[in-house]
Amino acid sequence: MAQRTTATDRPPSTPLKPRRPAFPALRHRDFRLLWLAQLVSVTGSQMQVVAINWHVYLLTKSPLALGLVGLVRVVPIVLCSLIGGVVADAIDRKRLMIVTQTVMLVSAAVLAGITASGLDAVWPIYLLTALGSPPKTSPTP
Repeated sequence: MAQRTTATDRPPSTPLKPRRPAFPALRHRDFRLLWLAQLVSVTGSQMQVVAINWHVYLLTKSPLALGLVGLVRVVPIVLCSLIGGVVADAIDRKRLMIVTQTVMLVSAAVLAGITASGLDAVWPIYLLTALGSPPKTSPTP
């Protein structure tokens, strides 16, 4: 039966390798803040997608209307992706992130407000979903 060797059983000529931290980028405060903010934003966006899909289905009982929610989320992303890259290179990225996140926040707030007031039409949901569609890639600071 083979015996296990421990660090004290090794000859002194073979030093142990220093252990590298698992996530060295998280040592930087700004990166931790960005990462946490993006985590909160993406979580909120995913919760909003579920709520929108549920609301549309409750209003229409139509799988087609539910599929259109996905379409109105994707079309602005596809149409604006090339222009978005140029804009991301041309202006301050921190300001761009603040503006895009604010537009998404306002869109979600308006949608929540009109839903709470008894929305019974689907077109405002489509419009606000298209307006608040999150960009698929965020600019790096």
